[in-house]
Amino acid sequence: MPKLKTNRAAAKRFRKTAKGFKRYSSGRRHNLGHKPRKQKRHLRSGGSSLVHESDVGRIVQLMPNAKISPRKRATPYVAPAEKAAAEGK
Repeated sequence: MPKLKTNRAAAKRFRKTAKGFKRYSSGRRHNLGHKPRKQKRHLRSGGSSLVHESDVGRIVQLMPNAKISPRKRATPYVAPAEKAAAEGK
């Protein structure tokens, strides 16, 4: 059986974290002179965010050596505060 190869373009754009995959927001590389100040400010907040749970399967296919389990892929991340609130109901 041949080796599983990582897609190098995806490896440069995504990073594996404990909660999933991290990606950087678009629209902050160039042509910032004509964009409104408010738009640039909103794009700046955070700098990076997590890949949406519906797209994680595609990222896992591109990066098979990222070591993410199928179970973890199927269940979205829920913050501890939200878990406590759900259990308290």
